[in-house]
Parts: sequence; structure tokens; C-alpha cells
Amino acid sequence: MMQEPNQKVVSRATLTFHDDLTALLGSASCTGAGPTYSQRVNLVAKRYQDMCSALLAEVKWEPADWDLLLEHTAGLQFRGAETAMMLPAAVRRAGSKPANAAVQSGLTGLAYRLERLNDAQLLAVADALERRRAEVSGALAAPQQA
Repeated sequence: MMQEPNQKVVSRATLTFHDDLTALLGSASCTGAGPTYSQRVNLVAKRYQDMCSALLAEVKWEPADWDLLLEHTAGLQFRGAETAMMLPAAVRRAGSKPANAAVQSGLTGLAYRLERLNDAQLLAVADALERRRAEVSGALAAPQQA
């Protein structure tokens, strides 16, 4: 069985993260019993980190894959963040244990930053992901180029 192309894996990660954020934002204004808003954000951040860790084991990542995965944050509140710079650099050293440690550190930093986004920032991320979702859906529907 052929390994899933990196583009599709990254697309799946982006869509999954979008779904998590959509669920989070849908319940953000709820009050009463259940997790607090910050707890929900933390759960989404943790799920994102876990998902990326699992995907790291699934494919050999290329710098362009990380650029795509981070695209929805690069122009928002993470501008100039060490996380956005660390991940592609780590992947360029692909496969080494130090690279994997750097990637894990970067994912932890990304989750930490996500936890601290306010409502408006989360909405901006969700909007960017919605645009990306439309692009990805169109790209996956198009015939694959050899």
C-alpha cells in the first residue's frame, strides 16, 4: 500500500484542527456546567499537539509541509514567533533525534501560544482555516499530477 502523500496528510491535519476550533468556538459563549473557556482552548491545543506528534511518525516531513501546516498562524498572532521559525528548520534536519526534539519543543510552544489567544484571535484563526479548508477541498478534488 502506498504511503499517503504529505500534502494530503497536512491537509487532513489542517481540517482536523479547523474542526476542533469550530467546536471550541461554537461552545465558547456557553455558560453553566462543563469546562471553562480556557480549559476548552487548552484541550484543543493539546489535541493539536498530539495530532502533529502522531503525524510526525506517519510521514517524512518536508519544509513545505510545515509551511502549509503553520500557514494559518504565520500571519496572525504568531508573527516572528520562534515556533514558526523553529519547525521548518527542524524538519530541514529531517529524521535526526535532535530535529524531532526541536519539533516537539516547537509544538509545545505553539500549543502554549494557542492557549493564550482571545476570542477575536481564535475567530481570526478559524476564518483563516475556513479559507484554507476551501482551498484544500478543491485541491484534493482535482486530479493528482504525476
